[in-house]
Amino acid sequence: MIREWTPFDLSLSCFKIIAMAYRYTNTDKWSDAWFSELTPYEKIVFIYLCDNCDMAGFIEYTPKKWAFDIGFDADDVLGALEGLSRGLIYSESNDCIFLRNFLKHQKNLPLNEKNNAHLGIIKRFDEYKIKFKIENIESFINQEVKPLLRGYGNGNGNGNGNGNQFTPEKIFEIDEIKLILEIDEAWIETVQSLNRFTKAKEYLSIFALHKKISTTSTTLSEFKKHFGNWLRGELNREKETLKNATNGRDFKNTAQQLREINKTNPNRHPSASGDEYGGY
Repeated sequence: MIREWTPFDLSLSCFKIIAMAYRYTNTDKWSDAWFSELTPYEKIVFIYLCDNCDMAGFIEYTPKKWAFDIGFDADDVLGALEGLSRGLIYSESNDCIFLRNFLKHQKNLPLNEKNNAHLGIIKRFDEYKIKFKIENIESFINQEVKPLLRGYGNGNGNGNGNGNQFTPEKIFEIDEIKLILEIDEAWIETVQSLNRFTKAKEYLSIFALHKKISTTSTTLSEFKKHFGNWLRGELNREKETLKNATNGRDFKNTAQQLREINKTNPNRHPSASGDEYGGY
């Protein structure tokens, strides 16, 4: 026997659906040292990720969709992710992201299997354990933080104090910065995962040569910021060049096919194969 839904059932169902959409937000983040140092793009993307990840803090990597939803260019989103990299953990295949402190800010730590509210969260970790190679949930959440792509000291200074004191960033020679970044595997990995390629060190060398034309020294964060902007522009130009080359080959192939067809047609007009203008 199928029981008809009562108005109470419907209202309870709607309440459950609406309740699932509510999440905690810490209003103190606007005075937090790390958050206040983020760019406007990074702040918006960070809030977007917190609003759209699942109950455990996982979200599929779809920067083009995020850009469309927010109203940003895709490059703006990628740049923001670089700045937020310290708080993000990427899956082995770089197709999913975990927000490190999401569960903390949602007041869901420590996780407890006896807490029914935590069962769904624990299930999410089980679903993603292969993608992220999760052996222990607590160790995964508390793993070592990757450095910010924009530089160091934007959150809590140099690791001491509360970040309220300003410390001028050290200036390096361009060649020194190149050597520092070449051995920074976490930074290299993040750059390559964000841009979906495997030649970060090669592009780093090229950019360093270009940079030395205009200046001999700069800060690490400035170098990284300029490198990120230059790299995205360079990759976009390469894609456009490849696209144009492909279109050019298609055009030549089509023209050649037309010439072959016209040669077999004795009634063709001279200009049909381009003969009137010297051919293609």
